[in-house]
Amino acid sequence: MKQTQPNPKMRNPYQPPQTADTPKTPDPRLHQSRLSAMSEPEAVCVTICTPAYAHLRDEAVAAFRKHFGLPVLVIECADSEGYETKMKLDLLVGPRKMVFCDLDFRPVRSFPPVWQSGNWCAVRDHGHKHPKSFASYDIEAHGLDALSYFNSGFFCCDLSKPQHAAVFATSRVIWRDVQQGKRPPVGDFGDQFYLNAAVRELGIPLSLLPVSMNWLRGYAEHGMFPYVPRVIYAIHAAGVPLAGKLQHLRVMEEAHGYAAAELCDSVAREHLALSVELA
Repeated sequence: MKQTQPNPKMRNPYQPPQTADTPKTPDPRLHQSRLSAMSEPEAVCVTICTPAYAHLRDEAVAAFRKHFGLPVLVIECADSEGYETKMKLDLLVGPRKMVFCDLDFRPVRSFPPVWQSGNWCAVRDHGHKHPKSFASYDIEAHGLDALSYFNSGFFCCDLSKPQHAAVFATSRVIWRDVQQGKRPPVGDFGDQFYLNAAVRELGIPLSLLPVSMNWLRGYAEHGMFPYVPRVIYAIHAAGVPLAGKLQHLRVMEEAHGYAAAELCDSVAREHLALSVELA
């Protein structure tokens, strides 16, 4: 019986044709999240702009886009509603990963994608070390943990996780309790205490980032941190009078936004790797 040799030009009818659009077998060395194009950004950078802070908006948004590489959502509200609006982000942003930044927070170099971890990520607020600070009072009066008390001017979370969305709803409940006298008075004039209290009450795991990712000059000026980090990723004008914030940010960016030597930058990233697990 004559055997027919397979024609290499003929396609096996049980094998789908290979086209330019046919996905190739994934390389196992590559992380799955990098293999396919996403229809939506992996996260969104969110900030809140009130009329009093409008002069900071353009430079802040440009820095967010440049150094985070993410789309930026600017939520506008009245001056009297800024802090309240931050406690409503679960209602305003939608179920996605979020990087929140105050307008007086400014990244000064390419930012490691800490939001990819999906954890609640933030930087400790060392301001509580000043005995007359509102943070010091609130930590003692409300039994918060000083070692996990974070600065709410910059944080990352995943609003698609019910427990992260619940932080904002819980912060609003705590705020109402304080207003109604059901809890001790609060020294904080903004949102920071309420978000910290909600994270603690809900038992949300917190990934603390290095202080270089939310650096306040006041930490060094007032003896609340023993050194100025060699590589700073972001500066924050918290505590600076409003009229001087823009100039402060420009001077700090000039001082800390220089190109870092490769070795020093790698050391900083190693320090980061010890602080938060990235996806």
